[in-house]
Amino acid sequence: MIKMRGLGCIAGFLLIMGTFTLHAQVKPVNAQHQPSGKTQSKSQPPAKTHITGQDQPAGQVQTDTTHTQQGTVSAEDLEKYRQSSLDLINFLEGTLNFLGDRKSIPREKEVIINNSFSKIFLTPKVQVEDDLDERRKVPLYKDVQAYLKDIDFFFKGATFKFRVDEVQYTVNSPTNLFFKITVTRQLNGRTIEGDTVNSTKVRYVEVNLDPEQNTMKIASIYTTKINEEEELQSWWNGMPVIWKFALGKNIKVNQNTDLSQVMQYSDSLTLRKGDSIQHVAFDTAFLKKESIYGAIRKLVKLHNVDLTGFKSIDNLDPLAKLTDLQNVNISGTKVKDLTPIRNLNFLEVLNISNCKVESLSPLRYMQNIKELDASNTDIKDLIPISAYSNLERLNVSGSKVDSLTYLSGLSNLSDLRFNNSKVSDLSPIKGLQNLSILQLSDTRVKDISPISSLNKLIRLDIKHTEISSLDSLTHLTSLQLLFCDQTPINNLRPLEALPVLKRIYCDESGIKKPEVSRFGLKRPGVLVVFESEELLKWWVELTTEWKKVFTSLAAIPATPSKEDLHSLVVKTKVDISGNQNILNIDPVDKFINLQSLNIAGTQIISIEPIKDLVDLNNLNLSDTRITSISALRNLKNLDVLNLDKLPITSLDPIYGLSNLRLVLMDGLQAPAALKDTLRRKIPNCLVVYQTDSLTSWWNNLSPDWKTIFGYPNTMPTRIQLHQIQNLKELVFKDNIRITNLIPLKTLDRIQKLQFSGTSITDLTPLITQKDLLVLKCPNNPIQELDPLKQLTGLVELDIEGTPVRSLETLVNLKSLQVICAGGTQIKTIKYLKLLTNLQRLEVFNTRVGSLSSLETNKTLKLLRCYNTNLGKREIGRFKEAHPDCEVVYY
Repeated sequence: MIKMRGLGCIAGFLLIMGTFTLHAQVKPVNAQHQPSGKTQSKSQPPAKTHITGQDQPAGQVQTDTTHTQQGTVSAEDLEKYRQSSLDLINFLEGTLNFLGDRKSIPREKEVIINNSFSKIFLTPKVQVEDDLDERRKVPLYKDVQAYLKDIDFFFKGATFKFRVDEVQYTVNSPTNLFFKITVTRQLNGRTIEGDTVNSTKVRYVEVNLDPEQNTMKIASIYTTKINEEEELQSWWNGMPVIWKFALGKNIKVNQNTDLSQVMQYSDSLTLRKGDSIQHVAFDTAFLKKESIYGAIRKLVKLHNVDLTGFKSIDNLDPLAKLTDLQNVNISGTKVKDLTPIRNLNFLEVLNISNCKVESLSPLRYMQNIKELDASNTDIKDLIPISAYSNLERLNVSGSKVDSLTYLSGLSNLSDLRFNNSKVSDLSPIKGLQNLSILQLSDTRVKDISPISSLNKLIRLDIKHTEISSLDSLTHLTSLQLLFCDQTPINNLRPLEALPVLKRIYCDESGIKKPEVSRFGLKRPGVLVVFESEELLKWWVELTTEWKKVFTSLAAIPATPSKEDLHSLVVKTKVDISGNQNILNIDPVDKFINLQSLNIAGTQIISIEPIKDLVDLNNLNLSDTRITSISALRNLKNLDVLNLDKLPITSLDPIYGLSNLRLVLMDGLQAPAALKDTLRRKIPNCLVVYQTDSLTSWWNNLSPDWKTIFGYPNTMPTRIQLHQIQNLKELVFKDNIRITNLIPLKTLDRIQKLQFSGTSITDLTPLITQKDLLVLKCPNNPIQELDPLKQLTGLVELDIEGTPVRSLETLVNLKSLQVICAGGTQIKTIKYLKLLTNLQRLEVFNTRVGSLSSLETNKTLKLLRCYNTNLGKREIGRFKEAHPDCEVVYY
């Protein structure tokens, strides 16, 4: 009889593990190819056991070395492997006894089930035939972790004893050695129902060599050798019809048949046809058994199962086979017991809301769960999830939970909801620094000071509580939404400095209009929802035409509820364009979050009601009777504004709206000078105001210029025309049909102009290009630079390969940093003496004969002056005086 000594605590557990691992480190199987032969061990096997080789009778005398067609193992190594395998049986017995001992510490059991088991089992998918339930008639195989969990689940106490009866081995390849160990297992214990168990069974333990770690590990444990196909067939055939519909509805057996239609299958197949589970007629049809088996194999590999539409389901037994499940939703079913899913080790998301579940105990070892929705259940105890280190979202609203004590260590929790519960103390969650959503409405909480340091909190719901102060929220800098309806709170001052706060809901609270007005001055961008009675009155007083607009906008009934109206006034878009029956826009002042408003083509004469709609970013006022836009002065988020055909004469209110990206004002009565002022005030805004003149300009362009501007065959839209007018950079080359720059007179924002290989001779059209910074015009027949003398902002000039004779025009262009004049006809650079910002000068292939004008220049970094009239001596003097300047000369 093998006994496990000293396994009373986890320290002993780890000590024995260490001893086992050391003992198992032996040399791998020799990879020599030898003829197969009889084998034996040098040492005698222990009493009551014997070892046999491949195809040898038990107890036969063996030679010193074991040979197979695949490899060789010495008798010495074979004995070491055999002893390691027996150590595994010893350790297995101790492990099972530790899990069956009610005195063992639960957290230490968790370590074994979730981590340490891998020391003796080959993989988490090792199959163990269930021997814990003596009443079981059909063999059931479980993943090893599931089997280990069940020892703790099914027994109040249990002890295991193993007697080794026989040890057999097989060598399949140089690194594939396994032992089959026959043991007699004795189980004594008491079940959770109080029944006594005294069971003796023959068990087979297969132990494989793990080549990576060079250790022996258990590969399977069974009484009846597993037959997966028969097991799956038995599982499916015994499954209730409702489950077959639930699990098989989207899995194809063939092109015409879903798995959900297969009621029973064997050599002949019964198919159920009909659209509802109440239909009782069955048809039979013949399908390939292999196709059904393949479909069921797909089923058991599913990652997601949603049973929300199957309200009559009252147990989860079929899910025990789906061990790869990651997401399970059983919301609204009749399920009470979670025990069947206790072994879904990969489960990450579980929704059991609106079920009659009373206990989470079956889930206590499922530490991969990230999301758990247990709202509206009968759960009271959160102890089973206290070690859920990966838990990110938890909802126990409407449950019987009255304490958060066991959540204190869940540091990854970001979303916690326990509305409508008996919780009164927030102290246990004060350290959950990752919380971003916290909901505790309808609870007994009075003090929220424990959450004062949760600065990642984005959404907080404390409505219908006795909380009377918001002082603890002063430092919650990430808070965006606060729900404090039906509370005694009467002061919003603690929220004034919260930088990203968006909305405060405080209906039926101590917050009154004066406090809201005061707060609004401090934080005009924050929406405060209060006094819904006033909103109901607002609706009653609306005109019939506005009610039609809003009813259509929000799909609300003719007599809306308070909730309907709140859903209406948070809409972000209102469009009444072309509606001649609406004469004012007073009702839209309730739409604090309004982002887009279109009143084009109406009879509206005033936009005063929108002056506080600070989130407005798109506004269309075109073709109305509006004469003043002063109400727009504070709408800093305006992005697009349409003022077409308005009878207004002043644009002053919008000069400060720096976020404007597009303003349409064709046909506006305001003077053109004001429109140009707007363009200067907001340089990144496209002002569309002269479509007619730009259209005429475009129609007179040559095909070559239209190609340069990117529209060779189509007429640009009015926005595109103005985009061309506002071009900041233009590049074209190699077109001798381009003879002048006259079309550029219309473009008044060019900063960089580059052209070459054209027939352009005159730069005069550039005189008005005050924004021009870079002009590159090499290899063009340009002779004079006089038009550039007023372009004092010019930074770079490239006239390489032109017939330019003099640089005199550049004498006052003191911003110039780069001049490329190689290959021109210049003879002197004396006019560059005052250009103190010059960093790069190219005068190669010219008749320049002196560098004296550069003597005082301290900024020059590069001078290209080869093939000129400059002498080596002068070049030498220049280099000596300007050691930081690179000179290219030869």
